[in-house]
Amino acid sequence: GGRGVVYHYYKCSGAKRKLGCKRKAIKKHWIEDVVVKLTVSQVLTNTAIERIADAIVVMQEQEDTVTPVLKQQLQQCETEIRNVMKAIRLVITDTTKECLEDLETQRELLKESIAQLQLERRSFSKEEIVEWISKYKNGNTNDPDYRKEIIDTFVNSVYVYDDKLILTYNYKDGSQTLTLQEINATLSSDLTGICPPKEKRRLVASFFFWWTWGA
Repeated sequence: GGRGVVYHYYKCSGAKRKLGCKRKAIKKHWIEDVVVKLTVSQVLTNTAIERIADAIVVMQEQEDTVTPVLKQQLQQCETEIRNVMKAIRLVITDTTKECLEDLETQRELLKESIAQLQLERRSFSKEEIVEWISKYKNGNTNDPDYRKEIIDTFVNSVYVYDDKLILTYNYKDGSQTLTLQEINATLSSDLTGICPPKEKRRLVASFFFWWTWGA
């Protein structure tokens, strides 16, 4: 600005490169205020948190394909050890003793591999996931660090139009479209009077916040 104050904006790349979009730049504080407050009010509800936690639990089970195989091999190894022990009761030979030692070594290696995998890739219970997500419910939406965490964790993308916002979140079917009137109604006086001016052109800027959180 003329007095040396730095102002931050988001602007459509099509407008910046003069590819036809006439959309004016949008104040960074305004759009991030909208995104954070809507996310907190719409996503961080008990119902949504329960649904997200259920989805993460299922995802954890689907992604781990190695541990079930190792556990199956361990179970088979235990069965073979029991069979060898039965054979030893009948007759003890060098072959049966060597076979038993090999199986016991294999069993220990499988147990170590399973334990290492579980250590490296810990699975979280639904209760732990709910507790972790719930910690975001009562943060200060004016705190820059809290705002960044909310966006990085829950928001996938935000599309800004002249008369609406489309927010996409990091969970299945996590998308919503809100008009500027609905935004004002949802956030009451928090955003009243700071909405950007409407343009005749409907297609506007889009920008993305990519998910950085991983369970």
